Amino acid sequence: MTARNARSNTRHKPRLVLIGNGMAGIRTLEELLAIAPDRYDISVIGEENHGNYNRIMLSPVLAGEKNVEQIILNNDDWYARNGLHFHKGEKAVHIDRIHREIHTASGLAIPYDKLILATGSLPTRLPVPGNELNNILTFREIRDVNRMLHLCRQLRHVAVIGGGLLGLEAASGLRQQGMQVTVVHSSDTLLNKQLDETAGRLLEKTLRDKGIDYFENSRRATQIQQQYAIDNPHAFVGYGQYFWGLTASDGPGRTVRQVSRVKRRFYDYVARGVPYGPDDGTVAPWAVLAS
Repeated sequence: MTARNARSNTRHKPRLVLIGNGMAGIRTLEELLAIAPDRYDISVIGEENHGNYNRIMLSPVLAGEKNVEQIILNNDDWYARNGLHFHKGEKAVHIDRIHREIHTASGLAIPYDKLILATGSLPTRLPVPGNELNNILTFREIRDVNRMLHLCRQLRHVAVIGGGLLGLEAASGLRQQGMQVTVVHSSDTLLNKQLDETAGRLLEKTLRDKGIDYFENSRRATQIQQQYAIDNPHAFVGYGQYFWGLTASDGPGRTVRQVSRVKRRFYDYVARGVPYGPDDGTVAPWAVLAS
């Protein structure tokens, strides 16, 4: 049965569909329901299998300071109480403007008279070959955090690519989970869009004191390439001509080298302008893209 047939008894109301179950879209519905609670027959399409949650609070979840239930803003009961048709875990794939329907990946056809697009944005991934290899993650959703926490129980080393606010929050949370963390940043100082150089250096010292290492001025990532078979994936991330290796490896018998062992060599090579290859790189079992 399609959504169209399932709701024929509510056809007297205009059909309003919200694509995107994030904070902005649901806040819009909250305001609308406060003003005119019976005005529309409302459907919400959300790709994640959760009610609306506070995405800003994902960092405390990653750090173990909160759980997922504590950051949920609108649970399933809220949608039911307000008469909303909540299609969670559904991905909208096509807008049929002629027939005024939203088609989902599972085959639903949801009719609309008015449509709100509040899908938010996607995290930036390095635009290089290999950026979809295993254990190269982004930091945006609950499932991203769950995946990171799962890896924290298996592995020890992580590289966070991007020293902005989100990247540093990820680095701090992962460090609190006991990971050995290295932040790779393209600018001369961390959090360079918010802080001047002096403040940036103070921040770097604070992070270093907490056990978070970092590489700066690592510009122009050029490649992530697969070095081993897909069933035992390894990835290397290159920055300009100066190669800094990241190996996504959880296979038996693999040697994991500490970041500190190559840090001095990295700076020496960069200062002298001599490129070096993956054999001199640092091994890190997984990477978080927060650039």
